[in-house]
Amino acid sequence: KPGMSKEEARNLINLDSGLFNFIISGLKNITADKNILRLKSFSVTLSGNEEANRTKILTLLDKKRFQPPSKSEIAAELNIDPKQLSDILGILSKEGRVVRINESLYLSASSYQDMLSLLRDFFSKKPEITVAEFRDMIGTSRKFALPFLEYLDANNITLRTGDVRKLIQKK
Repeated sequence: KPGMSKEEARNLINLDSGLFNFIISGLKNITADKNILRLKSFSVTLSGNEEANRTKILTLLDKKRFQPPSKSEIAAELNIDPKQLSDILGILSKEGRVVRINESLYLSASSYQDMLSLLRDFFSKKPEITVAEFRDMIGTSRKFALPFLEYLDANNITLRTGDVRKLIQKK
């Protein structure tokens, strides 16, 4: 776990939220990351089995590129408990090793960067892209192209206008 929730810690010591936040802000060895408290020196570590599963997950996502298996397919293929898989994917996402497209779909960070590069190249030649052009560009099916495009839209990289998308983030 990345730490303890602020609310859980506050309830343990039974303090008013204003006083609790004041005290926490003055502690030099504790950091607050959104609503999670942790020691500044703390980092999440995985057990040997979890570390092996982490490596298997990254290898599988790299291998499948733009046709990644869903969470349930990863769990079944690698024989990983779904709860443990969710925890590992959460850690990998926080580390920037995977990109969470939606609740059940993840891309390796390298595949995501490749997708952005292909998209930038495409937009250097044309001002807009259709779902079919995007699908063909990354060599996947509509099943994957749509969630990828929805993710890009939600993260202000592309803008959907009718049946096409335009690039809004030039990075």
